Amino acid sequence: MALPLHLAFWIADMVWGAFSGCISSCLAFAHEVASSIRTGDIGAFHIGWPGFLRFSSILNSLRWWLGLGA
Repeated sequence: MALPLHLAFWIADMVWGAFSGCISSCLAFAHEVASSIRTGDIGAFHIGWPGFLRFSSILNSLRWWLGLGA
């Protein structure tokens, strides 16, 4: 069974709308980060494990949720 032409255009329009919104959001975010780095609002990025992924932080959170104290 063939896909009607107007349905194919409608699907393409929906997909384009979804992707263009996502792409424009990503570009706006990248623009804000780049301008903040240029003006000095954001400093150097420290490479390493984020605090919430450290094993000791996970254990402390688990102790807190279990009521054992941190």
